[in-house]
Amino acid sequence: MSRESSAAIDGVVPIALYEQHRTIHVRSVQGTFARWRWAMVWLTQAVFYGLCWLPWNGRQAVLFDIVERKFYLFSLVLWPQDVLYLAVLLIVAAYSLFLFTAVGGRLFCGYTLRLMNTDERPHQYLVSASGLDGLTLAADARVSVAGASMKSLSMPLRVGNRAAGKGSHPVYFDIADIDAANVKLHEKAVFIMP
Repeated sequence: MSRESSAAIDGVVPIALYEQHRTIHVRSVQGTFARWRWAMVWLTQAVFYGLCWLPWNGRQAVLFDIVERKFYLFSLVLWPQDVLYLAVLLIVAAYSLFLFTAVGGRLFCGYTLRLMNTDERPHQYLVSASGLDGLTLAADARVSVAGASMKSLSMPLRVGNRAAGKGSHPVYFDIADIDAANVKLHEKAVFIMP
């Protein structure tokens, strides 16, 4: 007697423990940002591979001379002891970031929203934020998205200094289609107060 028939006789129905493999089809990405991304990839690769072939004062433009312990960057010669200057520069940059954030509050507290319009005709959406007292959008609340396209939006938020204590607080984005009342979206995010 086979195994399946004996399991069915005992009242136990066998189940498959493995799912059949599904193929994933990659969608081609087109648009302005995809072109910019590929342009930057080609530019950075050309700089990375091309600088070693660029002559400068009888040597390479960028040269790590390990034997002599020198780093040539065009006309600038850096020695190992110059790493201290780089460290000081990075420390000053970090402290200035902390200072400007503490003095000016959140200089930019923004979120990126991606709206996808799957309809063939353009739609207008109304974006609002809630969750903290005095929370407002610092960008235009009305957004137009062309038909069958996606739009990335930078949505900076503003809140008073004493609106909430330090730490993370939930905020909510409500996105509603102006043309169709049944199209609504409620998204949760986190707002961090310094």
